[in-house]
Amino acid sequence: MYEVLLSQAQIFLEQATISKSAVFDSLKRMETDLEELFTTFPEMKDRKEALVNILEAFVFYRPDVGYVKGMCRLVMVVLLYCTEYQAFSCFINLTHSHHFISFFRGIMREVRRVLKGRDLNCS
Repeated sequence: MYEVLLSQAQIFLEQATISKSAVFDSLKRMETDLEELFTTFPEMKDRKEALVNILEAFVFYRPDVGYVKGMCRLVMVVLLYCTEYQAFSCFINLTHSHHFISFFRGIMREVRRVLKGRDLNCS
């Protein structure tokens, strides 16, 4: 599945011109966020290709969510300990657990409900 998502991303990028699609917007947000990340953590530049691959694949895996600012930092931490494929699998599993998708989508009602269930102050 990871390879299929990567190939979809590559085809999209090769064909993309000026676009107003949600995928295109996500990829632009990702690009901006990655520039900030590599300014803060220049030592991660050697993992840039893997980081970009994982994030692009995620955008095509979940276009309804797309890229959300800060995702690259989560993937960066996972990449410190895993291969590219393992990091993708781990990131997908992480985002589908603990209501990360609700958080990424900005569904705060759901996030508050989960936090209240864990006895955390979220007023």
